[in-house]
Amino acid sequence: MDRLFLFSLLALALAACQTPETETTEPTATPVTNVSDPAADRAAIEAMTAEYTRAVQAADADAVSALYADDATIHPPNEPSVSGREALDAYFATIHAEPQAITFVTEDVVVSESADLAYEVGSWEEGGATSKYLTVYLRTPEGWRIVADSWSADAPTTIN
Repeated sequence: MDRLFLFSLLALALAACQTPETETTEPTATPVTNVSDPAADRAAIEAMTAEYTRAVQAADADAVSALYADDATIHPPNEPSVSGREALDAYFATIHAEPQAITFVTEDVVVSESADLAYEVGSWEEGGATSKYLTVYLRTPEGWRIVADSWSADAPTTIN
């Protein structure tokens, strides 16, 4: 008797899950298809790097900060991480208060298969010294925005 009851209960549960053939099921949202044009994506990111260079050379901290997403995180060398709009604005206002003779160079840009994330590997030169950076971008409705950034100098490590 217990088996018959369980079987009946299972049959009712399965029947409740069935969609009647007269109903049509429509997707609840239009699927998003990211169409990536690698050359255009690289050009857009290189243009952002050029804008970053101009802003740093002109001590325009607001223009630097505007390239970052509101929830971005940066990892400056030998300092704590900085996250969020207010902290980013304050940090860039401090480090970009004076013009700097820095030139940033994009070495590679890789865009994810889904075309919503990309990363840039690059270097910069300042005063004859070369350093490196790794920047992660997110495609937003407004275009690419930096969501993570890390950089370091190529200076030799000293151990005390």
